[in-house]
Amino acid sequence: MINKDYRIGTPKPINEKIKYPYKFYGNIANKIDGYEEGEFIIDLELEDIGKFDYYVNGELFDFYAVKEDYDAKGNNSVYSDYDLYFGDNFFLREFDFHDNSKPNLLILADSFINANMMWIASRFNKTIIVDLRAKPEDFNLSNFIKEHNIDIALVSYYYNNAYFNGNLYISID
Repeated sequence: MINKDYRIGTPKPINEKIKYPYKFYGNIANKIDGYEEGEFIIDLELEDIGKFDYYVNGELFDFYAVKEDYDAKGNNSVYSDYDLYFGDNFFLREFDFHDNSKPNLLILADSFINANMMWIASRFNKTIIVDLRAKPEDFNLSNFIKEHNIDIALVSYYYNNAYFNGNLYISID
């Protein structure tokens, strides 16, 4: 659907879903009293993803390092498996695919974006993922969009995480 309007290239094929046997309890169904059993960690692995740089809070980072560490240790800590597999809830993450023919994307998101953020990012030049729950006090969204030459914005928040002290994180002006 995005490609129809923005001509951002061919989707990367998905090789397989990674489904770890360890369960976590941070799923959406649990938050709406759907059920209480844990959910498996699911991730998408892409074929021919291409070369990219990945940054966490402005520092170059090995995207696969956290997952490899998780897999090597065979963690099974129930409530924290999700964080151990995907890493912490960072304020700022960025994928840079170095393709200026494609637009730049800003995703305002919480941790529910983790399972498919690489698939989304692979369609853009730069994808910046901001978790407003961890934003610095002086963060200004309008300035951030201008500074990073954002072409498209996507909001992917579980509705409770879009609020702080009863107010929307994202002001509409």
